[in-house]
Amino acid sequence: MRIPRTRAVAAVTAMAALGVAAPAGAQALRGTVVHHNRHGHSFAVAAHDGSLHAVHARRLPAVGRVVRVDARRLGNGTFAASHVHGRGRRGHTHLLGTITYVDPSGKRLVLSSNGVSLLMRTSRRGGVHAASHEGLPAMGTVVDVSAVLPAGGMPIAQDITPVGTDFTVKVEGNVVAVDATARTITITADDDDQSGAQLTIAVPDPAIDLTQIAPGDEVELLVALHSDGTYVLLGLAGDDDGEHADDPGDQQGRSCGGDDNGGDHRGHGDHGEQGDTGGDDGGGDGQGDR
Repeated sequence: MRIPRTRAVAAVTAMAALGVAAPAGAQALRGTVVHHNRHGHSFAVAAHDGSLHAVHARRLPAVGRVVRVDARRLGNGTFAASHVHGRGRRGHTHLLGTITYVDPSGKRLVLSSNGVSLLMRTSRRGGVHAASHEGLPAMGTVVDVSAVLPAGGMPIAQDITPVGTDFTVKVEGNVVAVDATARTITITADDDDQSGAQLTIAVPDPAIDLTQIAPGDEVELLVALHSDGTYVLLGLAGDDDGEHADDPGDQQGRSCGGDDNGGDHRGHGDHGEQGDTGGDDGGGDGQGDR
């Protein structure tokens, strides 16, 4: 993004949902790496309950890696890694997020949450519970996905269970176009642009300065999903790297820094801790982007 930066120290608090006791401004994230976002220099960790967290780092651990990440929370709700500890590998995990895009073929969908919009394939042998008539839950549905993690590939959904709805959601993407006259922003439907699809978001708030956004920017957007399938922008934050993610000058409108998307997440249960599959190899990432 092109907003002039200001020096600021973000006030960071540990997220109660993770149950981590850590010094002020720092915490440990535990889970499985499920996705890489090369535009944002980040990777996504699925915690034991399936919740997704984006972590900015210089090096991205392999998908399927079980990790403990020493991190601090940034202004837009993502994290910066100071050290990544590898703890073996998993080939299967659970993911919890909101569906923000469904491929017309029904073979792929995008799951979004907390600085992550990851593309998933759907398995022909998989199950879908309480699905829409198209065969997959509609956009705005919060789902618990049981997924296989192929080495070097995108997650494959084996079982998709709707657990609620969420029509105010965070999406992550790379800016494709900005139309200051029509007041729209077009971004990639998934953060790493694997789908080739795009989302066009209306920007009715005149206080949001579209001249400060340019094609190629990586952004986290807080959007409202309307029943007619349109997206309306509520707030935005830069997410090109850890520095942009923590810069108040790169944020406009409503804050993207909340712990989760909110919404009605009924019926979701804890799957239990994702067990380690090997000892701590001591592999570290070193300092994060900031």
